Formats: sequence, C-alpha cells, structure tokens
Amino acid sequence: FSYLHLSPAGAVRRPPIDVAAADTADLARSLVRVLDDSGRAVGPWAPDLDDARLIAGLRAMLKTRIFDARMMIAQRQKKISFYML
Repeated sequence: FSYLHLSPAGAVRRPPIDVAAADTADLARSLVRVLDDSGRAVGPWAPDLDDARLIAGLRAMLKTRIFDARMMIAQRQKKISFYML
C-alpha cells in the first residue's frame, strides 16, 4: 500500500451539514483521518461530546450488536424467514 497518500489526522476539511453533494466530491477521493497516532480524535471531525453522551452511544452500539447476533441466530435456525443486516 505504499502508493496510498495518507493525510495527517485532522487535515481534511469538514464541510457544513447543509452543503451540496457536488461540493463534497473531494472527500470521496480522500481519507478522512480523525484519530492521530495516539488514538485521540483531532481536527474539525473530532466530536466535542461529554461522557454521558459517549456512554449513551456505546450503549446503543452494544444493544445493536446483541440484537443483530440474536436475529442472525434465529434466522439460521429458521425461526424467522428473513433478516438483513
């Protein structure tokens, strides 16, 4: 992968939320790197979230993974007819 050009963490611009799709074409061809080499979020993509919001997000992710695992098992046991990830 020596041909890949990796930008430094936080170097890629973050467009406003109401930007036109045509104005984000450059982002589709670049790597949006948020974490630095130490694993910390830096730059304009780094969210400024308090601990309560981070814990709520982690809880939602874990619940989704548990639900998905149960549904996949149920589908493989033919207890449900269709389940798509």
